[in-house]
Amino acid sequence: KMDLNIKLLSGQHLGKGVMVQINLLGHSVDRSTWTSSAKMDVCPVWEEEVEVSVRRPELAVLEFKALTSDSETLIGSYSVAFTMVERGYRNVRLENYDGTKIAGNLFLLFKL
Repeated sequence: KMDLNIKLLSGQHLGKGVMVQINLLGHSVDRSTWTSSAKMDVCPVWEEEVEVSVRRPELAVLEFKALTSDSETLIGSYSVAFTMVERGYRNVRLENYDGTKIAGNLFLLFKL
């Protein structure tokens, strides 16, 4: 079993009215979803934390989605295998589902 603390610090160039959804995908015992509060700034600051516990880290994937707060339309996303997550501050560049990088990004702190 592995524990990971994720602190959503801020976002840049996301547009107004945005929230972040963090999905833990993989084995059925590990699946979970967490959603931040909605922020109305172009460069929002959250300072919100979530703790995830993973029993099967070799199967787990973390997905970060920036969504509009009114219609939950996808702004951009980023996915990473749980075993590839390194502790520390990370600037995550978001992209569309077709793989095109967008201007928006998230600033996160990972604590293992």
